[in-house]
Amino acid sequence: MKQQTHRIIQSNQLTSLTMATVLSMGMCGISQAADDHKLYPGSYCQTTSQGYAYDDAIHGSGSISNTSFDHRMIVRCPIIRDYSAGNASLKRVRVWFHNNNTEKTMSCYVSTRNADGTYKRLNKSGRSTLGARQGSFTVEYGGDSGTNTFYTLTCYLPKTVEAFRFPRIKAFKVEEVK
Repeated sequence: MKQQTHRIIQSNQLTSLTMATVLSMGMCGISQAADDHKLYPGSYCQTTSQGYAYDDAIHGSGSISNTSFDHRMIVRCPIIRDYSAGNASLKRVRVWFHNNNTEKTMSCYVSTRNADGTYKRLNKSGRSTLGARQGSFTVEYGGDSGTNTFYTLTCYLPKTVEAFRFPRIKAFKVEEVK
């Protein structure tokens, strides 16, 4: 009689283990369909010349800064896609910043370049609050860009007004939806 009780307990433990395995496999499938978040340092961004010297950009401490007292700076930040199928899209981008120029906002927008080379701006600009010295703001996504495209975050950093307290992008977080 003791042997039968022992076999029943082993059988119940095996059933519990099998159920736990099945449930965990199902949970993995659920998490794969969820949003994907990536955090990039601002130092990933590169300046565009716009007739100005690249020397005004400083990459330091994981950020990109505008050291110019004369003009704003345009920077472009690459966005890496995990899912390049047409039904996968960008949800939003959050930008963390410092801005010593409290009379100007910092603004960004997302664009895409298709496989055939055509360009499309995907949304309205996200921008910092006027007077904000630091914080974050969101750039919302404006539609599906299609298969085999890539995204770029373009930001305008205002000119600096204080030495050693330059307007800068500290980081940006990309939220992608599969």
